[in-house]
Amino acid sequence: MPAKDGSITTKELLVGLKLGRPCDRAVCGAVVIGTAAYLARWPKACFTEDGELRPFKKLSAEPDATYKHFLLVPLTAAVVCFLFT
Repeated sequence: MPAKDGSITTKELLVGLKLGRPCDRAVCGAVVIGTAAYLARWPKACFTEDGELRPFKKLSAEPDATYKHFLLVPLTAAVVCFLFT
């Protein structure tokens, strides 16, 4: 419910956007950051020259596999959103 002066608090705004729980904010943050990182092809070590994702070295024997995995970016964003918001 808005305050008497008509302003809306941050908590009210997040609840209105269905982001009232930390796990909801974590999923939203992971999707937004993951999409932005994928569109920017960041980190560069995770993509081939053709723009495809490189496989993870521990799970693949391909020569262009890497130890850096793209999913670490959105996973890290989700953890940060969950813990600090």
